[in-house]
Amino acid sequence: MIFNYDNKIYDFYGYLLKIYQALFPSLVELEKTHLLLNSKDMKIEYKKYYDEKVKMFGVNDRDSIFVKHYYRLFDSDYTFLSMYLTFIIEQIKPLFPKEKYLIIQKTPNIRFHLHGYSNIGKLYSDPSKNIIGHHKDSQFGHNKSSLNVIVAITDMFQSNSIWYETNEKQSPANYKSMDLSKDQFFMGDLSNKYHYNKINETYSTRVSLDIRVIPFSKYDDSELTSPLTKTKFKIGGYYMII
Repeated sequence: MIFNYDNKIYDFYGYLLKIYQALFPSLVELEKTHLLLNSKDMKIEYKKYYDEKVKMFGVNDRDSIFVKHYYRLFDSDYTFLSMYLTFIIEQIKPLFPKEKYLIIQKTPNIRFHLHGYSNIGKLYSDPSKNIIGHHKDSQFGHNKSSLNVIVAITDMFQSNSIWYETNEKQSPANYKSMDLSKDQFFMGDLSNKYHYNKINETYSTRVSLDIRVIPFSKYDDSELTSPLTKTKFKIGGYYMII
C-alpha cells in the first residue's frame, strides 16, 4: 500500500542534501547526484567504485561513498535518528493499532540509484541482464513476517524504482514499478515477494530509505545474520522495539 507523508515535517530530503553538500559542495539537488561523477568534487577513489555499472549483490553493492557517508553520519549525528524515530512513531506505528509494540530496523538502509547504474548488485540466478538482484528478502534470513517500508526521498518512477511481483505466477518482466512521489512511502511484503532493480535510464537519481518492520505479535528471535554486516536479526542487533 502507498501512504502520504509530510516531507516538510519529516525533512529527510533537506537533511540528506545538507550532509552530502558538506562533502560535495556542487550538489544542488539529490536528484542530480549522478552529475557528481563528472564533477571536481568527486575524488578518484570515490569515482572508481563506478567503473562497473553493476556490482555483486551483498558483496560490494553498498561500497559507494554515498552509502558509506550516510552510515558514518547516522552513527554520529542524532538529528537523523530523531527524525527517523519520530517518523516511525507518528506514521508507521499507527498502521498497527492492535500491536502494543513494533519491531523496527535500527538503522534504515539508504539507496542511491544513479542514472546509468543499478542500485543493487546482480545475482547469478538473475533471469536476464536487464533484471538485477532478483530476490525476496526471506532468502537472506529476514523474518517472513517482516514488512518493508520504502520511503521516497526523491521521486521513484520507471527504471530508477523497484520492480516487484504482485502475484506468484507473474513473470519478472511483468512486475510492477513502485512509483512514488517524494512525499509518499510504500509498505508491503517484500520478504515473500520477489523484486529487483534495472539500470536507471531516467535522468533522475533515486534516493530512498528501506526500513523493515515486524508486528511484535509475529516476532521470533533469530540467530541468523544479515549478509553484509553480520548483525543478528534480533532485538538489540538488527532490530529495536518501539
